[in-house]
Amino acid sequence: MKCFTRCLVAFKRSKVRWATWVFFAPVLLFSSNLDGTWILDDHYQIEENPYVRSVKHIPRIWTTRVWESTSLESTGSDIYRPVFLTSYILDSYLFALAPWACHLLNNLLHALNALLLFLIMSHFVPLRWAGWAAIIFALHPLVVEGVTWISGRMDLLVTFFALLNLLFLRRALCPPSSSSWKYVLLFFITIPLGLFSKEVFLPLPFLFIGSLWLTTKTKPKRLFPSLIFGTFFLTLIGLIWRNQIVQKDIFQLLSLTNLRNANALLGRFFTLFLNPSDSDFFFQYPNRPFSWSFDFSIFLGLLIVVGVLVYKSRKNVFALWGWGLLLGPFLPLSLIVDLLGLISERYFYLPFAGFCILLAQGSFWAQENIRPRLSAFPARGFTSIGLVWILALSTITVLRNREWRSEVQLYESSMERDHANYLPHFFMAWHHRRTGRSDLEVQSYQETLKRKPGNLHSLNNLAVHYIDHSQFTKALPLLERALKKNPHRAKTFYNFGYFYERQGQYHHAKSQYEAALHLRPGYLAAQKALRRIRIILKKADDQKKSETSQAVDLE
Repeated sequence: MKCFTRCLVAFKRSKVRWATWVFFAPVLLFSSNLDGTWILDDHYQIEENPYVRSVKHIPRIWTTRVWESTSLESTGSDIYRPVFLTSYILDSYLFALAPWACHLLNNLLHALNALLLFLIMSHFVPLRWAGWAAIIFALHPLVVEGVTWISGRMDLLVTFFALLNLLFLRRALCPPSSSSWKYVLLFFITIPLGLFSKEVFLPLPFLFIGSLWLTTKTKPKRLFPSLIFGTFFLTLIGLIWRNQIVQKDIFQLLSLTNLRNANALLGRFFTLFLNPSDSDFFFQYPNRPFSWSFDFSIFLGLLIVVGVLVYKSRKNVFALWGWGLLLGPFLPLSLIVDLLGLISERYFYLPFAGFCILLAQGSFWAQENIRPRLSAFPARGFTSIGLVWILALSTITVLRNREWRSEVQLYESSMERDHANYLPHFFMAWHHRRTGRSDLEVQSYQETLKRKPGNLHSLNNLAVHYIDHSQFTKALPLLERALKKNPHRAKTFYNFGYFYERQGQYHHAKSQYEAALHLRPGYLAAQKALRRIRIILKKADDQKKSETSQAVDLE
């Protein structure tokens, strides 16, 4: 009874009450996604992936790229995120990788992120503003893709470790104490975990330390140099390790296109915050060449505006941390990922945490400087408006969760929003191929090519479908169109090899597979196909020699 009374008294305390709301509100709201199933990458990275079903595969996960440790076993894109894949081994041991359990763990991780964000903000602004900002982060439709898509866990994990990193840094230095070394150690542990969850973590520890260095009047002489050196050392080791696995330096990806990517990312982020009903999994911005007059002007204007705002916040470590979380992830994101016009909403999950910090700080500033001038408007009026807005956001979030119940629902909802977009039709074709509905697969690829006639993936995939069904006269024009569109694409030469192999023209197939390997030396599928063709040709050659020998004996 005494224990219950203590819990009741604790709940009545404002901070505990707010923390309870912040944690359980997203758990309840996102429970609407528990009946969802596998979507897109989930099939290869989780459902069919043998490497996330046992701890014995952890060495492979930590020494290969993401897609090399999936059921596809493909070199794929240049991403290395072993913490992300390792987390599914826990799902496998606890729940045998059931989709509902993966959704539940994503929801709980999101709730933990909201709670961590609240705890950080509650040290700098009144609980009311910290609580409201954390609830907006927890319930806003902008986070749906990162939470409800099971493969979006990488964004949940990197945010979790970024917020822990910030919390441990604050506990170590604000103010320093005899136990600071424990928090410094925890701060260092979160650096590799965050970096190996997703590359956007890279600049964050430096931004956090730099913000404290600028704003702390009495700097601990011993801790700051150790923090800076330790962070630099761990990050350097992490990058060297990553580069050994990926065989590509992050900084080799620098190009002017990244300025256009940054403009598009920031623009889409603020659009979704103000108009969350515009959410679309297949949203695209125009993928056009970089323009100095347009793209650079916008980038420079944004840089000046953000620079002025950051300068105004230079004495406020809390605001600087918000700016770091908001803007820090965008640069490595645009460097590492060739967006090709496609902007996934899960990219904004981590920046949104920083934006909510700025929202809490801005609300507190408005209360202190603007609210007294609006004394005619009652405080309950602001609260009522806030509650109505939260309710509207929650409704949109639930509706978005329902769209993610299955691939078909997700793709069809995108088709309804944008009839001209080819991407939902392309992925629908992939879905029909997986489920064995070949007639619908062809129809979806044809719809894709109506909207984008030169789409190489659709040309190649539709050609492969025709080859699989021995419709070679239909496959050849598609492969020729794909080759004309891009004569240096290894995948097209591989499909030409498959085209000839299925017809028994093994010498032609061999030359095409060799051409594919010449363009992409590490092309695993082409290596396997070439070995297979060489074995076939060797057997045919041996059989021919044997027949010749028998003919000689008969004479």
